[in-house]
Order: sequence, then C-alpha cells, then structure tokens
Amino acid sequence: MNKQKRKLLKGSYDLYIINACNLNCKGCSVLDYKGKVTIGLMTLQDVKDIVANLNRLCVTVQELKILGGEPTLHKQFNDIVTYLRTQKGLYKKLTLVTNGLNFTPSVIETTKLFDNVIMSVYPNMPIDEKIVHSGLHEHLKKYVDIEYWPQNMFEQYGEGKQNTAEENWNACWQKDNCLTLTNEGLYHCTISMNEKSDLCSYENLEDVVSYVERDTPLDMCKKCPWPPKMENWSSLKPEVDSKNYKKGVELINAVEILYAKDTINHNDVRRGKRIRYGNRS
Repeated sequence: MNKQKRKLLKGSYDLYIINACNLNCKGCSVLDYKGKVTIGLMTLQDVKDIVANLNRLCVTVQELKILGGEPTLHKQFNDIVTYLRTQKGLYKKLTLVTNGLNFTPSVIETTKLFDNVIMSVYPNMPIDEKIVHSGLHEHLKKYVDIEYWPQNMFEQYGEGKQNTAEENWNACWQKDNCLTLTNEGLYHCTISMNEKSDLCSYENLEDVVSYVERDTPLDMCKKCPWPPKMENWSSLKPEVDSKNYKKGVELINAVEILYAKDTINHNDVRRGKRIRYGNRS
C-alpha cells in the first residue's frame, strides 16, 4: 500500500520550548511582552504530542524553528532535538535560534543535528566575533549552515501608526515566518499567540491548510499596528547580562584549543540585517 503523500505547509513554524534565557532583553516578544512572559516550559512529551498532531494530519512544514527563551538551556534540549531528527517528513529544514552563549560541549554536539543555526547578536556583545576567532564557526559549518543576525532594534508590539487590518496584514512579515506551534493548536504569528487570538486547532487538515494559506487579516490585525514602533535594544538587567555574556565567551574560549586548527575564513561568514526570517535566502 502506498504511503499517503504529505501536504507541504509553506512558511516557517516556531516551537518555543523554554521560558528561560541567559539574557534579559527589554521588549522580548515572549519573555517581556507588555511586561509578561507568554510562553511556558515544554517537555519532550509536549513536543511529541504536537508532532503526533502534525503526523496525523500528514503535513510537512517548510521550516521548523526551535526557540525560547534560550533553547539550549532546556534540560531536555538534546532529547528534543534527537527526537525531532527521527521524524522524517515532518519538516524540510530544522533551525535553531540561539544567542550563542551556552556552547557547552554537549550543546555543540546537539547543534550539529540541525540544518541551520541563527545566532542573535546584541549590542556590545560580539559573540559572532568570538565564535569565528575561536574556530568554532568553521567547525560547526561542516555540519550546519550558520547565520548571524544583529538585534540592534526591537519591535514595540501594539504601538505604531494606526492602519486598517488589511494594511497591517499586508505589511506584516510575521504571518509567514513566525507561525507558532503550541499544544492547543497553531497560531499565525507570535503576537496572536501572546494574545490567545485566532487559534487554529489541529483537528482538520482542510482547516489547517486554509488557515495557513489565508490571504485575509486575522482579528488580531485590527489592533496590531504594522510596522510597529521600534526602539533600540536594551537590557532589563544589564549587570546580569554582562556576566552571562562573559560566561558565554569563557565557554567558547574553552573549546578554542579543540577547534583552533580549523581554518578561519572571514569572508565565508553569513550575516543578516535583522531577524526577519522572510528576508533570508
């Protein structure tokens, strides 16, 4: 008997596995959304339950992104990623979004299981330079694609020019690049997840496909100005973040001896403008 052909769901799908981070970014879309934390801690079983729903629907997502918080801090990080690697047909590309400040030996090995790694780089914390100079960049590049994305500005969601829902929808980059997978269902963007608005359950394939491929605004679009107001990045706890950055650099320096023999090619380092996933190739 022929296996059922899986339906491709275009776009990038976010899986927030942890609500903790080693940085305290003011205005973080999930850890400081209007002063609140909007995500919880997922267990391996939570991830398996979501995957089971997607497999039941027989769908393949174009890209599956693992995020937090800082996802590498999750105690089951390796278990979750190893499990996802067994799920053939679930995704076309598996991506890690990290700040690069927790590259322990075990995290490095797990990172090699991804197809793509996006490292967020914050002002006065040039973790990209440290990773490149240590030889870790060249080492990881043998296994995964690596991109460095400057995070100099943060969106202030809910603030900005008052447009129509259609104008906000048409201008928004999140709707195709930040679809969010949760235990209760699928959201079209991080903001709708934060506000618990416009949820699509995993009950019916036709409904999910229609939701993903829709070309009309969400209810949330009426009150989510786009583009939102932008502010310079800042920390809620500067001293703590400075200490954690130094700890992250120490971890990277600790692997320098292991990977120093790797040739450093500074012309082969991919850098982005801002973490707007739709602008990537």
